[in-house]
Amino acid sequence: MDVPSSPAAQLSKWDEDEQLLASPARHEWMQDLLSYPSVLIWGAPGAGKSTFAEWLMSERVKAGHKLEILDPHREFGQWDGLDTFGDGMNFNAIDDRLKAFADLVESRYLGRSKKADFNPRPLTVLAEEFTQWAKKCEHSASFFEMSVSDIRKINCHVVYGVEPRYV
Repeated sequence: MDVPSSPAAQLSKWDEDEQLLASPARHEWMQDLLSYPSVLIWGAPGAGKSTFAEWLMSERVKAGHKLEILDPHREFGQWDGLDTFGDGMNFNAIDDRLKAFADLVESRYLGRSKKADFNPRPLTVLAEEFTQWAKKCEHSASFFEMSVSDIRKINCHVVYGVEPRYV
């Protein structure tokens, strides 16, 4: 291990670390997230989860994904132009979409078994405030299980937005 011999040498080491962090490679992991079938965005209130989710959703739209936003706390104007469900804490609407997602997954697997090179349009579902859904949405457990195990091969994706106080 190389130990700096003086405070100036230590400062130089830190400067090098900062240079490394400022390099373009710093953001490569963000691009990698575009192809992941399941993504968890976790952070404290005000940490930038929604801003990051908005970036990720816009990048997925550019990549040809259809989007569905499930957000019981949606603010006025947020997600305009996208299919949104659950406004005003309408957990019944969210639960209906969770069931529809399960039906879609089953349908796509049937299509995969019947057609060579099956390649449906990618779908990304953004599940905001997901940890609040367990007691309010009958289909939340099966949706979560499916989203971390059964969606990769059929062009379905789920992005979860979660605040740690609910975990």
